[in-house]
Amino acid sequence: FRSAEQEEGLNRVKARRSNLIVVLPTGGGKALLWMLPAKTFWSGKSVIVVVPLVALLADCERRCQEAGVTYGVWSKDEARPFTSVVFVSAEEAITGEFLGYAKHMCALGRLMYIYIEEGHLIMAAANYREKLPYL
Repeated sequence: FRSAEQEEGLNRVKARRSNLIVVLPTGGGKALLWMLPAKTFWSGKSVIVVVPLVALLADCERRCQEAGVTYGVWSKDEARPFTSVVFVSAEEAITGEFLGYAKHMCALGRLMYIYIEEGHLIMAAANYREKLPYL
């Protein structure tokens, strides 16, 4: 582990604690908290990862490819992915279509967590990205 805080965060994720907030510095290994459980602990289950930045989405996709983690990117116009990780933009995450998809995953017992990448942007970027506070 990169830090005791990262290890504690992963232990809490594994214990399925709800409403978990983990604050780690840049490069502190936050992605491990959704990627490792999606690959190893929760076979047949999914983690939704809300990604507020296009560049960050590309980085997350690259990391999944390198780690062999199956993933899909939510699009209201395409088939609904049932993969280990489902990426969705912050704006799409609050739409009725996506919320229906997430509720369906819950009803099937497939949804383990919803993880918000760069969660500080909910507050920091709210003045120019009006939908972020609704997350």
